[in-house]
Amino acid sequence: MKHTGKEWGMIIGIVALISTSVLSIQAAPVPVSVTADQMEFNGQAQTITAAGHVVVSRGTTKITGQQARYHIQRDVAELTGYPVLTQPGLLIQAKKVGVYQQQHVVADGGVYIKQKDKEIKGNKVDYLISREYGIITGNAFLQAQGYQLHADKIEAWLGAVKAIGTGRVRIYSATDRLHASGNQAVYTQTPGKDDGVLVLTGNVSATQRKSMFRGEAVQVRRRDESIRTFSRSTIVISPSQS
Repeated sequence: MKHTGKEWGMIIGIVALISTSVLSIQAAPVPVSVTADQMEFNGQAQTITAAGHVVVSRGTTKITGQQARYHIQRDVAELTGYPVLTQPGLLIQAKKVGVYQQQHVVADGGVYIKQKDKEIKGNKVDYLISREYGIITGNAFLQAQGYQLHADKIEAWLGAVKAIGTGRVRIYSATDRLHASGNQAVYTQTPGKDDGVLVLTGNVSATQRKSMFRGEAVQVRRRDESIRTFSRSTIVISPSQS
C-alpha cells in the first residue's frame, strides 16, 4: 500500500515522539508532558501508558509515580506506585491517584494531603482543588486552626474553614486544652479570625482544662473558651487547689 506524503509525515512524527519516551499533548490550552522509562501511545484510543519513574506535568502541577495511564481526550491521568502530586501550596500523596480535568482528584490508600497550613489523612479522599473541598472516608483526619478532628467520615471546606465529622468523632486541641468525643461534630470559623465554633452532638463527652461535660449537644466557642449545652447534661468541675 502506498502512503501519501501527509501520511508518512504523521507516522514519522508519532515514531519520533515514542522513541524519546517524552510526550507533550496539546489536549488543552496548557500542554501536558509525560516522561517515563517505558511508554506506549495508542492513537486510536488516544491513551498513553507509561511505566518507570513516571512524571506527568502541566503548568505548575507535577505528578510522579511508577505507572500511569493518561486519557488525552478525557484529560484524565491515573497513577499508581505511590504517586505524589504537587503544585504551589498543595501536596497530595497516596497509593493511587486519579486526576480529572486538572481540578478533581480521587486518592486511594494511605492518603495524605497538605493544603497550605491544613492537613488531611484517610483511606480515601475525593478532593476538588479549586474549591479546596474534600470528602475523607475511612480513618478520616483533619488538622486545621489548632484543632485535630478524627472521624469515620469528614467533609471539609479548607478555604472557608468548615468541617463536618460523623461517626466516632474525636476532637483534640492543645491550645484550648480540649478533648471531646461524640457522634457528629461541626466546626466553623472565619478565615484569619479567632472566632471558631465547635458543635458536638450525640453522646457527647468533653473535657476542657479541669471541667468535664456530658450531654447530647455541646457548643464550644474559642474566643471566650465558653461551653454551652442544649439538653439535659452533666458538668463535673475540679476546683483549683490553693
